[in-house]
Amino acid sequence: MKRSEKASGVWKQRLSQIAIGLFLIALMVLSIVQFANNNATNSGGLTFNKHDFTQVQDGLSVTAGGKQLTVQDFPVAQNASTLTFQSVYGLIIPVEAQPGISTILKNATYIVTTFDPMADAQRLQFVDMARFDLSQQLPNTYSGQLVNSTAYPGVPVATCADAVNGAVVIQLIVTNQTSSNATIAAAGDCITATGDPYGLVAAKDYLLLSYYGVIPDGG
Repeated sequence: MKRSEKASGVWKQRLSQIAIGLFLIALMVLSIVQFANNNATNSGGLTFNKHDFTQVQDGLSVTAGGKQLTVQDFPVAQNASTLTFQSVYGLIIPVEAQPGISTILKNATYIVTTFDPMADAQRLQFVDMARFDLSQQLPNTYSGQLVNSTAYPGVPVATCADAVNGAVVIQLIVTNQTSSNATIAAAGDCITATGDPYGLVAAKDYLLLSYYGVIPDGG
């Protein structure tokens, strides 16, 4: 393939990702407005485990552990290892998590998120959102990818094999399942969050909220 043709292909892929991203931003704004309207009559506000959530432009804001967090999901029910979220996208999303996830994160010297860059562009938008939020709201968190790709030049390869010497790796695995849910499991210092696009965002919020003590460790 000629270099110009390869560059053109990469540019078209980028344009496709940008277009899908703009659509998802518009969808998020509309969903948040609907979420706010649905909860406008709740004079007690949104509270979980003595933490108050407020609606903001890009989701929900909650302060915990001296950190102001922004998430897209509000925890509404807890049962054993499963925590059920109400999403600003209008979905009820159960997240099943292995106990001890937050302990692994808190003991990390640094954290690396990683993902499959070969997933389709629409699902990658949700992966990008999840890994960006984690990198901004967890300390010492960096981005990697499972394999090299032209779509993410300069992003280093990171796998579970790199979860050594104090490093914790978070694999963000997006699926094409039709029902919204997610699971979070750990093998050593490698954490794997798996779910459909909305479920993966909820799993991201689980990781943030458990790390800062909004939800108990393990659900």
